Amino acid sequence: MIAALRQAVEIPLDVHVDNTKTSGGFIRTYEAPDFVRVASPVHLKTGSSALAGHSTRATPQQTEDMLRQMEITAEFMARHHPRARQSQPGKPTAG
Repeated sequence: MIAALRQAVEIPLDVHVDNTKTSGGFIRTYEAPDFVRVASPVHLKTGSSALAGHSTRATPQQTEDMLRQMEITAEFMARHHPRARQSQPGKPTAG
C-alpha cells in the first residue's frame, strides 16, 4: 500500500514509526527499513510513543524516552538497511 502511495506522489512521505498511547501506542521499528526501501524518500517520524497523547508537553523523562526511541530506530536502520542515508538538514530530498 505504501509503495502505491509512492508511485502516486513525488513528495517525501511522512511515515510514523510509533505513535502516542491515545492513538494506539503502536511501535513499528521493525518495519522502518521496509518503509524506506519501498517508499523513499520518506521522513520517519518516531519518538511519540513516549507521550500519553498529542499536543501535550513532554516531561524531562518523556523527552529522554523519545530520544531513546529515536536512537533505537536509527540503530535498527543501520543494522537492517545500512545503505539508507539520511538527507542533510535544509537540503531537498532526492526523488
